[in-house]
Amino acid sequence: MEHNREKNSLFIKRNAVKDTQKKNGHRQGYSLLKVNKLQMPIQKKKRKIILQKILKSHFQRKVGQNNGT
Repeated sequence: MEHNREKNSLFIKRNAVKDTQKKNGHRQGYSLLKVNKLQMPIQKKKRKIILQKILKSHFQRKVGQNNGT
């Protein structure tokens, strides 16, 4: 979990799928999903359902603990 970038946002670091498309000439090993603390995900591609599941499990615990993702 990364919390230091903006006060009102959480950045959830997720592993990308093995055969991801090339972006900017090199393969991305991970993607950062930016969500705000009001549990309203900032949509990137088709990750809304995944984000909602992560947020649900994350906000039930203390912010700052690793939720295993």
